[in-house]
Amino acid sequence: MSRQHEVNLNNNLADLLDGMFCQSQVQPENTDVVAKSPGKRPDISIIGEGRSPVVVEAEFAPALNVEEEAKGRFKTPYLKNQNRPIEAVIALIYPETLRAKTNLKSALATTRLRYRVFYAKDEPFPKDGYLEGFVHDLADLIDLVAVPRSAFDKTAKDLSNSIDSAVSVLENSAAIYLTDKIFSMLGLA
Repeated sequence: MSRQHEVNLNNNLADLLDGMFCQSQVQPENTDVVAKSPGKRPDISIIGEGRSPVVVEAEFAPALNVEEEAKGRFKTPYLKNQNRPIEAVIALIYPETLRAKTNLKSALATTRLRYRVFYAKDEPFPKDGYLEGFVHDLADLIDLVAVPRSAFDKTAKDLSNSIDSAVSVLENSAAIYLTDKIFSMLGLA
């Protein structure tokens, strides 16, 4: 019986993910993607317009080095031709049972995978342990972590400003209402 190699799974996983991201490029095992480090290739990179690039580093269980490889991606935080740095890297663990499979796409689509997100500037998610889900769950997570940090920061600032404006309007409205009520009670209105 032949045993699958990690590269084969990465290629098949990238094909599955590519079908889920219509406006992003999903590139497996590409040696021409890391800026300033020719030959150094992420297992899978997902690059979309207006999004931060996301890298997936994968290993078969027990995956003793996957977290260090994931964290190591921040040493060269830019992919070629990208104006946004890598903000998130996903450490992915393939179950050992996938080594014996022949139809890898089908096997990947029906197998629960384990994964954890590492950020350039924040704690990993989850803080302890790994999430577990199918390929579509992984795609949802990739979509979420590809939102640039600056977009989150701008949205939070805009929301805060909107709340401050609403509070100001309510405070002014309450003051006018109370003043009218007092004048009315005193018979002055």
